[in-house]
Amino acid sequence: MAKHKQTYHKRKTLLTCTFFSEPQVKATKTNPKKRRFRPGTKALMEIRKQQKSSELLIKKRPFSRLVRQDGLKHHCIG
Repeated sequence: MAKHKQTYHKRKTLLTCTFFSEPQVKATKTNPKKRRFRPGTKALMEIRKQQKSSELLIKKRPFSRLVRQDGLKHHCIG
């Protein structure tokens, strides 16, 4: 247990009077710090975003052309 009880210390009135009498200037944020992610975190966030969405990453028509060309190549060889 503590030997002595701590008591509240009153402020000097001089400080409070000068504090309220001066005009206050708001501190503006000039350059907020950019958030830095750990390596790989941003990639995982992007993967999750793409998995949630239903949009195609590659356009449908060009992709179907590629698949058709590749299928024809393998069909002729085999």
